[in-house]
Amino acid sequence: RFNGALRAKSPGRGKPEQMLVRRLIPLLRHPAIVPRVYVALALGRLGAHEAMPAIVEMIREGYAFSDSVALASGKHFEQSQNVRWRGFLCLALGRLGGDDARRALEEFAADPKQSRDIRYSAVLGLGFIGSPDSLPVLEHVATDDIIWLVRDEARQVARDIELTKL
Repeated sequence: RFNGALRAKSPGRGKPEQMLVRRLIPLLRHPAIVPRVYVALALGRLGAHEAMPAIVEMIREGYAFSDSVALASGKHFEQSQNVRWRGFLCLALGRLGGDDARRALEEFAADPKQSRDIRYSAVLGLGFIGSPDSLPVLEHVATDDIIWLVRDEARQVARDIELTKL
């Protein structure tokens, strides 16, 4: 949580968390990757549902390079050919929770055109949410995804959700 200094409320400006969220959302487009990741995760932990459209849009943009390319230029900036950071956005959606986030993550997890880090992280995000409504998608991913790690994680998340239903 925030310390007392951040909790102090300025008249007419809203809750400190809301003010912080409004300032963080534009930083999702920071030129460097690391701040984007931390901002997305912070927004998820804050439960900033107003950030969801921006996060989903960024995931849908995908990478500017193919999944099979692994060049190492511009490691921390947009021209990177091997830094896969959009999966962290899926983790943020999982932390946000709710039906809209769940449906978006199910879409990303089941889409074979998404890169492997997005599919894997979408499965992890579905695990954070833990909804039995995700079981059909997770079971599909567990059997059909081309990447064994994604399949295995989908199997584990589905099993964990099944156990919570007991």
